[in-house]
Amino acid sequence: MVLKTGGTTIGLANNNIIPAEDLDRSYIVYPQINQEKCVGCGRCYISCYDGGHQAME
Repeated sequence: MVLKTGGTTIGLANNNIIPAEDLDRSYIVYPQINQEKCVGCGRCYISCYDGGHQAME
């Protein structure tokens, strides 16, 4: 699928929306940091700590 404008993406994901209660929470996903690209800014830590419900320590 090739999208030429932002407007063509509106609504494409609607069929994938499910209630939070139906999410599969039986697995754990661990972040993988590419050390060659990491500049040590800490943004990944902030994102995971805020949005990931304290996923990183």
